[in-house]
Amino acid sequence: MPFGDLSGDRCNDVLVRFSSGSPRAYRPACGVAATPSTAYTSLGTGWNQYDVLTSPGDVSGDGRADLVSRDTAGTVRRNDGTGKGSFGGRTKAATGRQGYKGLF
Repeated sequence: MPFGDLSGDRCNDVLVRFSSGSPRAYRPACGVAATPSTAYTSLGTGWNQYDVLTSPGDVSGDGRADLVSRDTAGTVRRNDGTGKGSFGGRTKAATGRQGYKGLF
């Protein structure tokens, strides 16, 4: 998934979630495509509970790209980017959204 600048280097990053639920943030140089050999950071585990992940940009208003996720029960959360290569707080944004296809 294309992502804004997660690491604070002013270049867009790419998030990849594996079937195990573990996401990685790949940080290619500005204007360079990500490849399997691009440096990455693991972002934890347990993300397979979400059926939708998207990056709408800076939703929280702090100048950093955020991640919006929806779990299979329909709960939508905002995961705040830290600008340091990870996510900080997670905020519940809505519930009951499991039936929406065009939610993001």
